[in-house]
Amino acid sequence: MTRLAEEHQRKSVAAPIRKRPDIAPNLLHLTSGETRSAAFAVLRTIVAERRLVGSDTHSPGGYRCVSFTEAPVRSLRDVFRWSTERDAQLQPYGVLLGKDYLYALGGRPVIYQPDAEYAQLPEPLRYRHASYDPLADPPIDFSWQREWRLHADVLPLEPERCCIVVASEEDRVALLTEHAEREEVRLESLVSAVGRSLAGQFAESFPWPVISLDVRERSHHTPT
Repeated sequence: MTRLAEEHQRKSVAAPIRKRPDIAPNLLHLTSGETRSAAFAVLRTIVAERRLVGSDTHSPGGYRCVSFTEAPVRSLRDVFRWSTERDAQLQPYGVLLGKDYLYALGGRPVIYQPDAEYAQLPEPLRYRHASYDPLADPPIDFSWQREWRLHADVLPLEPERCCIVVASEEDRVALLTEHAEREEVRLESLVSAVGRSLAGQFAESFPWPVISLDVRERSHHTPT
């Protein structure tokens, strides 16, 4: 088979895969916090610093990684419903990036397996280990997250490659309003140097696309 034929075959196979409803073209980094306001504050910091910071919380080898969940945008409400039931720390705020982009950077799906099999992994793959044991008491099963990891201390964010995800329309408006207020202060500081009319030409709009999920606040309780 020629190289051109091989590329055509790969593309013909990739096209229907991308159309599957259970496979998303994006990956979502979720913020966490005991409350929504705490998680929203984390998201504000991410936006201000334009970066995601890696964590070694779930890595037995201390590998710092930036974690993502694979979920179609249309299914995000269900993702947050599941996460609320299983981990009250996860909140409906985050950053959405293209899967192809993260793959090119080295992002890969985790390997769900018992901790006893961790040492069997080659060292370069150990950052991908995620505990999984459905026979344990209680069971250890976070496979619903469909987690991906990027082995990195920091992932710089480019607004043109990202989309900000917030819980409600009110949150979206709050981000835009806060940006407008910061811009007003910044432009006012330029007035004395360049004049008011010219300073206005330096105004910058909020650079991030924002998705509002309109997910209602849920009270955390033990199901009866």
